[in-house]
Amino acid sequence: MIPMLPPFATVQPPVWAIENNELTVAIASLSIGGAEKIVLDWASRIYPKWKVHLIVLRDRPIEWPVPQFIRITRLHGKNFSEQIKEIGKEIAKSGNPICVCHLLKKKERDALAETGVYVVPVLHNAKEGWPEDVSCFEDTQQIIAVSNACARDLRDSGYKGGISVIQHIPRRQNIDPQAREYFRSAWNIPKNAQVIGMVGAIKAQKNYQRALSIFKSLLKEQDAYLVILGGPAANNGLQLWRSLTSDINEMGLRSRVAMPGYVPNAVKCLPAFDAVLNTSNYEGLSIATLEALVQGLPVVASHVVGQ
Repeated sequence: MIPMLPPFATVQPPVWAIENNELTVAIASLSIGGAEKIVLDWASRIYPKWKVHLIVLRDRPIEWPVPQFIRITRLHGKNFSEQIKEIGKEIAKSGNPICVCHLLKKKERDALAETGVYVVPVLHNAKEGWPEDVSCFEDTQQIIAVSNACARDLRDSGYKGGISVIQHIPRRQNIDPQAREYFRSAWNIPKNAQVIGMVGAIKAQKNYQRALSIFKSLLKEQDAYLVILGGPAANNGLQLWRSLTSDINEMGLRSRVAMPGYVPNAVKCLPAFDAVLNTSNYEGLSIATLEALVQGLPVVASHVVGQ
């Protein structure tokens, strides 16, 4: 074979080094949830090759702890428009004018975009859990979806822009060998009992009433205990919590169900469980389910997308 060479020298495009290795991420809050966990896990994995500037719009009474190597800017839920625009100007002038936005609403994303920032929203939930209509993404060129199911919902709703699916897989964690005995004692559960665990905020999406019904049926065949790790969330969270505790009493399950509330880094409690239950009505990507599977626990879950 005779090589075909051009009669003129080819010119390669110049290669530009990226001087700024800091990536910018904005998130609505650091509530104890799967979306927030994804952000912090991601930042920990890419460090120290990449640094992360985390912008947090709202404070919460109970939050995920932030590693010290993450540069954090808090807006404290005040003067969003002014603060976001000031931060946006800094991002736009940096060597990397991109901001990945988790759980931000359109008006918040628009405030960043107006300053010249290239905004990339991340879609964390199935269509049933979207806080805004797909029309709010009409001017968005690129979206990241946490699962193929989220991407399908986006396409089915008429979104025409680019979609990148990035599914977060948690790492297996080293757990304290005393965790099983410690948490069972704290929850007043016998050492050798069969324990079913659930992890997730108390909100309608999780359908804990369905879990109680399943658990009560199980008790007819097997002695067991149910532990729900999660506190009230959303506007009606406290009302749902009270309704759930009332149902527990009415169903005669008070001595069989423990509700410790929010537990930061709930994965450390998993050794206390013999199985994990998830009765969600819908999921974008269930981090609690994935963490249980990665740690080697059997999982019984509702057949919904993103799970």
